Amino acid sequence: MPNFFPLIGTVTLLYPIGAETVQWADQSPTFLFSGVRGPAAGAAGLGVTGKGMQDGTLDRIRPLIVSVVEFSGMELVQVEMRREGIGLVLRLYIDKEGGVTLDDCVRVSRQVSAQLDAEDPISGRYTLEISSPGLDRPLASERDFQRFAGQRVKVSTIAPLAGRRNFAGRLVGLVDSVVRLLLEDGHEVDIPKDLIAKARIVADFEVAGARVGARGRHE
Repeated sequence: MPNFFPLIGTVTLLYPIGAETVQWADQSPTFLFSGVRGPAAGAAGLGVTGKGMQDGTLDRIRPLIVSVVEFSGMELVQVEMRREGIGLVLRLYIDKEGGVTLDDCVRVSRQVSAQLDAEDPISGRYTLEISSPGLDRPLASERDFQRFAGQRVKVSTIAPLAGRRNFAGRLVGLVDSVVRLLLEDGHEVDIPKDLIAKARIVADFEVAGARVGARGRHE
């Protein structure tokens, strides 16, 4: 991914349908495109209310989103739907070789918005956000665990494995749907991919911060 100078900003783009906001930063996420979708404020209620309903909605719209993102020549890294302070948020993380640009986020946002408006799978008001995965990219697919072999990662499991749920170390790779990590103590551990609840790359600044903290505690 290309390097960027430390910069945080907001740009408002005006379209016939209203105002949409672009934000970007040099850390995670690198680019963010956000737009409010659905009926105007004051509409009665949100169609997606509980976590189960959100998961069901994601299952229905995921194939549509994947097809739009792949048609744009990019990869859908992760999609999530959750309630936040601004209300219901549909957040997409996209990536491509060489990194995601602001124009990529804007283009995918317009295309996904058009498809969602046509299909109307989410009743009520929600915010659509398009972002690069950033420095702490999540790992989800088998391709992810193969592609990012050699990177430092953190992995959490659904159930305890060898008496623990959280692992940190260097990703060795994936074979037969089993993820292998070289832990910081030098031992290797094999984690079935189906047992992984969450996995992400550890950014360089996190590693540096941990080392500084360790030195400080011993001084």
